Amino acid sequence: MLSGNPVIQKKGVFVGLLSVALLLSACGQQDTDPTAPDTATPGATVSTAALVPGALTLATSLASDAASPDNTSWRSRDDSMSTYWATQDTSSTQWIRYDLGSAKTVGALAVAWYNGAAQKYSFSVAVSNDAVNWKTVSTLTSSGTTAAAERYDLPDQSARYVQINIAPNSAAAKFGIFEAAVLGADTTTVAPAPAPAPAPAPSDALTPESFGARGDGVTDDTSALRALFSAANKQAKPIAFGANKTYLTGRTEGYQYNLTTNNLVVQGNGATIKVKDGTSTATSLYVIRIAAQNVTVENLTVDANRAGRPAISNWNQYAWFVDGGSVNVRLKNIRGLNSPVDNLYIRDQVGPSPSTSDATYPRDIYVENAQMLNAARNNASIISSKNVYITGGQYNGANGALPQAGIDIEPNQADIFGNNGVFITGVETSNNKGGGVEVAGPYNKNISLKDVVSNSNGTAFFAAPDGGQIQVSGLSASNYTTNASATERNGFISLVPGGRTGSRVILENMTLNGINSSLPSVHQNYQGTVTIRNTRINSYSGARPVVEAKPAEIYDIYRDGVKIQ
Repeated sequence: MLSGNPVIQKKGVFVGLLSVALLLSACGQQDTDPTAPDTATPGATVSTAALVPGALTLATSLASDAASPDNTSWRSRDDSMSTYWATQDTSSTQWIRYDLGSAKTVGALAVAWYNGAAQKYSFSVAVSNDAVNWKTVSTLTSSGTTAAAERYDLPDQSARYVQINIAPNSAAAKFGIFEAAVLGADTTTVAPAPAPAPAPAPSDALTPESFGARGDGVTDDTSALRALFSAANKQAKPIAFGANKTYLTGRTEGYQYNLTTNNLVVQGNGATIKVKDGTSTATSLYVIRIAAQNVTVENLTVDANRAGRPAISNWNQYAWFVDGGSVNVRLKNIRGLNSPVDNLYIRDQVGPSPSTSDATYPRDIYVENAQMLNAARNNASIISSKNVYITGGQYNGANGALPQAGIDIEPNQADIFGNNGVFITGVETSNNKGGGVEVAGPYNKNISLKDVVSNSNGTAFFAAPDGGQIQVSGLSASNYTTNASATERNGFISLVPGGRTGSRVILENMTLNGINSSLPSVHQNYQGTVTIRNTRINSYSGARPVVEAKPAEIYDIYRDGVKIQ
């Protein structure tokens, strides 16, 4: 199965120009993988009885995939409605399996679904006594109307293993289960699962309406919003937008709406600030700019409306901008849509350029469960920063102007302290014409990707290391064909020489499915310390080597379930 002339060293490490064919099933934690099932904490009894009286004790569980280390199958049986199992791979069948420890009479199933009040799940239930031979006992659909646990009656029978098989639904962002329980025969009681209540607005919060805004999606609310943000900064008071309202804005300043006072809180309540049709791109427009400490913004959308605006002539066009001087900024469940350039832009423009120090670089920036969609250049650009944490969310559909990435970590030459610490966990970066995630330019170090889903991009991951460590630990990618971006980079996961040698690069726990191209799945010609391990590839159609690499540590490589040693 190996082509070329690999040198086989001890402990299964290959060094040399290596051409490998790899493994994986789309489901992440298959029985054939060396991933152990989630077991209970030693000494603990896991019964889910707190939520579902009469539930049978679950000894262990196993899932086809997990969106992050905090979303493993264990979370669906930990007696907590604040945690859940989840997968972001909704385009293929996903499953979660429960082991009762020994054969017991199974008569019903109770499930509190992730997003159960808005999302319907089509699924089947199968049982087995050996986890090999399965019998489907019921095919069902959830109501899609409740966050509470739903009970599903099953034909009474003896089984040790119970498996839920969720049918594909690519329109869903995630599949998930807050809590599940297997019940014995004739069990009828299911306790409702409490839905989390929205946080109330502070009593002293300022509202757009108090400054004359309408929020009807028709009225120009620019003046009212300017007055609102100005008052919030002067009075150090929180802001609360009207629930699900749309506020139209034009441009009166380059930094249109500023958060420059420490400790500000903005509650979006599902509202949208949308740039008006016809708003010029001839001058800069940063719709919301943050340059302060301890700022929190949640559940607010900025729609920069690229389709409704003239062709771009000034490239400073951003929906969200985190500027220099920002420390401990938390952006929760925000959205950036349709920017003529970037939806999210993180860079110090307060300090001098070129930088003389990183003292004012944005620091400790937390972006949680954001949606950044349909930007022309990048859905997120991280230019100069210290410790940016991007957790969950989607960065999808960048198209229009290079590099067209989901997330682009790329300092400018003037940002000579670059990015020190960017940690991306559990995000989706799909349908971008460039890379799902790109690490390029000078001065990047301590870059970490963990449990990232990257489907149908130009490339899944691209890096040009420049002396600092880069680690990818958990990357699931599917549906790749030859395209201009992949051809330029000679593969779908690609490392190429950066400005400096000497970087430590680790690529591990990667899954690539459905590579319909003559290009290699993984291409590596960076002259540094590179490790590629525990990599699985399915359904590769090309004639070239599946992995092309200059000297590197490469081991635990699979193709279609066959390990190459």
